[in-house]
Amino acid sequence: HLHWQFWKSEGPLPVEQASTRTVLTKMVPAHTELPALATLSVQELVDYPIRGFKIVSGAHPSQRAQTAAFVAQCVQYMVQHRVAYNLVVSSRGRGAHVYLLPRQLGARHPHYGFVAGFPEIAGYVIMLSEEDYVNADLQALDSYFVHNVSLPPRRFASLRRRL
Repeated sequence: HLHWQFWKSEGPLPVEQASTRTVLTKMVPAHTELPALATLSVQELVDYPIRGFKIVSGAHPSQRAQTAAFVAQCVQYMVQHRVAYNLVVSSRGRGAHVYLLPRQLGARHPHYGFVAGFPEIAGYVIMLSEEDYVNADLQALDSYFVHNVSLPPRRFASLRRRL
């Protein structure tokens, strides 16, 4: 099922601060307003507990349209293959950044009782009580995301090959 959530943050979300490495650069057709072929860059998140992709577009509307079409193809593939995912769209800086975060189906956190949704996938864990906040174990939370939310390495690698 589909959820639309919008989040306004004064600073970057943790997912936006993750290191990346480029796995694909696509050339998109030039338009009369653009002097040369524009590129679309697909980067893999490197130091983030949830495996995912950052898709980077230029600032020109036609470049954003190409990015939207590429993201739509990726999402369509994941829907057809029953891969759950979250999308985080950011327009910080030049161009647009789309974070495509394929994931396992929601597993309830054993202690805090949440099922990871957009805020948690983007890097914010919402604690429902002061006691949970004070006693939060960051290593246990990180382990939960790596093992229960992020796609297993083989499945993620298979998805990466489909880009």
